[in-house]
Amino acid sequence: MSWSRLGPKAGAYIFILTLMVLATEILSYGILYFIQNKYGLLVYDDKRIKEARIRSSVSYDPHLGWLPKEGVDDFGARIDTSDFASSPVCIEMYGNSFTWSGDVKKQLAWPNLVSDLVGCRVLNFGVGGYGSDQALMRYKGHENYADIVVLNHLSENIIRNVNQFRNLIYPGDQLTLKPRYIVENNNLIYVPVPVIDANKLAAIPSHLSDEYFIPGGDSGIISSLSFPFTLAIINFALKHFHLSAKLKGEPRHMAFYSYEHSSKALSITTKIMETFIAEARARSQRPLLTIIPTCRDFEYFETHNKIPYQNLIDTLGERNIFVFDFAIPMLRYETNYHSLYNKCSTHPNEKGYRIMARVFVEHLNQAGLTD
Repeated sequence: MSWSRLGPKAGAYIFILTLMVLATEILSYGILYFIQNKYGLLVYDDKRIKEARIRSSVSYDPHLGWLPKEGVDDFGARIDTSDFASSPVCIEMYGNSFTWSGDVKKQLAWPNLVSDLVGCRVLNFGVGGYGSDQALMRYKGHENYADIVVLNHLSENIIRNVNQFRNLIYPGDQLTLKPRYIVENNNLIYVPVPVIDANKLAAIPSHLSDEYFIPGGDSGIISSLSFPFTLAIINFALKHFHLSAKLKGEPRHMAFYSYEHSSKALSITTKIMETFIAEARARSQRPLLTIIPTCRDFEYFETHNKIPYQNLIDTLGERNIFVFDFAIPMLRYETNYHSLYNKCSTHPNEKGYRIMARVFVEHLNQAGLTD
């Protein structure tokens, strides 16, 4: 049947179809606009970057990116209030805020609790926001402080290990840039902190040649919202690293542990850990690698009976490198893992840190490291 024979009905059909398309586009744009303004997750936002400020709660280091400005002692470690704060140092720890122990007072930081359990000083060199790359960089810049040295890898750090402009993965009003490593000829190559003109913040992407989350790249972050918005939503759902993980019911860092992931995050993180082990042994220290799970990792494990970062454990095992995973030992103490966090999206609470300290010391004992 031709459109001409339909007569007035054809116009009505076209009008209704046009209204449906327009309504879908308006709804799609509204959804994208809401997500972008509430979470800043989809689009590189020039306006937000222009309004960002350099973080005032940290001191910037040209090699590391940033260091804590407050709450640290003469070593640069978090202040220790344990009974063994003035005792000889036996362990030094490196990591991020899950090592520093965010959201609790210094006396409840789990490295301080370890001090009380083992009877000697534990230096807490955790720094909020660090990737495992920066933790290794900080360790390499230090002298030897202890016989045992620990690198704590938070599972989510695999994302940070392929990132230089932190605002792309954690949108906010604090402008934060960092160094990173790349791997060339099976060696870690240091990539320095990008040098940015404060008067040209919108041009930041042009300075990030080694940034996985560069707008327009494989991460799915784009530089602007454009028509057709319905197609944009479909593309975001398929490609954007955060939204696609949400739709799959996975932690957003899980895909980065894939052997085939375009970021090469697994091989870079593996090399960071290998380098840490080699560096510690060259210094005649006893190295220990750990993996700290997030609450989202526990949720995924509960529903799928699979650790999201298992590929990293397996890869290290193939290279005869042992890594202590906190997840299963913590669940032996508390099956209700949600009780270990105030919210599932935050750091552990006091109970969670106490359990971390207990299982860590149990591992030290079992491994014969507390002699």
